[in-house]
Amino acid sequence: IGARRWGVTALVLAMLVGYVSQALALLIALSKYGFRLSLNFTLTSLKSECIARLLRTGVPMIIGISLAGLFPMIDRAFASTLGRGQIAALSYAEKLSAIINTVLLSPLVTVMLPYLSDVKNSDDFYRMFFYLLRTSFFIFIPIAVFTGVFAVPIVDILFRRGAFTANDSAMVGNALRYIMVGLVSLVATNIIGRAFVVKGNTWILACLSPVALGLKFLLNLLLVPRMGLAGITTATSLWYIVFSIV
Repeated sequence: IGARRWGVTALVLAMLVGYVSQALALLIALSKYGFRLSLNFTLTSLKSECIARLLRTGVPMIIGISLAGLFPMIDRAFASTLGRGQIAALSYAEKLSAIINTVLLSPLVTVMLPYLSDVKNSDDFYRMFFYLLRTSFFIFIPIAVFTGVFAVPIVDILFRRGAFTANDSAMVGNALRYIMVGLVSLVATNIIGRAFVVKGNTWILACLSPVALGLKFLLNLLLVPRMGLAGITTATSLWYIVFSIV
């Protein structure tokens, strides 16, 4: 509505309104279960066991997520050395991959978390973990194969219009194809990460994050000169494979 009048500012305001509306909708839904948001903080509440547990679990996660935020910067720095339009092509491929992550992977992992939490202190934890892992593989292996095989036609249908040419479709499709190589490992990495969170061992993820960052940089350094843009997405897939195994 306000795009013609305010331009990009309208997009930012629309996102803000959307986030606020989502928060209000969640608060209304939670109120039906007896949840009440309170902004009254005291020194006593800061010393509670819940806050201590939150810090023990949350601080390592913040460290890991902060380092993970450097991955796109590294990829774009390498893409900028490949010529004009390479960063845009990488962004298109990552957006298509993000659709799968947002629509399928994130909800699936969110739904799995309560099941792992219920059995975290019992012998059934690992049985449940591997059951959820196998179920995820059953869902995402066909998706990875289909998207990888038909990567270029998918890009054609979604983006090929105007200044977006057939060469652009081939470039983005090739990058997307190599992202799909590591999709199953990405799924495994997310589920394994949630298992560490449930067990409260987030410090392990924090310790692995600098190693993962160094491995990603090294793989980019080795593959980008040989494969170009596809080398960046291949490095990402290989990183997920290695990380999920470790």
